[in-house]
Amino acid sequence: MTESQRNLPRVVSRDEWFAARKELLAKEKELTRQRDALNESVAPIEYNYPTRAEHERTGSDAYAEADQPIERPGRSSFLRDGDSVYHTYSVYARGLETVGGSYYFLDETALGRQ
Repeated sequence: MTESQRNLPRVVSRDEWFAARKELLAKEKELTRQRDALNESVAPIEYNYPTRAEHERTGSDAYAEADQPIERPGRSSFLRDGDSVYHTYSVYARGLETVGGSYYFLDETALGRQ
């Protein structure tokens, strides 16, 4: 056996592969159901970013103004209902690794894959 052959997965019959794939698919579907339930359990909150004037009125010096964003990489989702805007989801750092296609983005929105 050569060095490269030792690193290859075991070759199985089509029936064995299909049985293993069906088992994995069941686990993937359960994970999707759990993710859907988790996403549905999070209630949106009203989230309005304060203006400079609002920061100054409260005595806060936390307002930052710059030509480029100063926050770390991240992604947020919002839901607009009439004149109200709700911050429904945020993810930063390692959480950004979940992006693998458009469905991942939809999973992070308040209305999901509707």
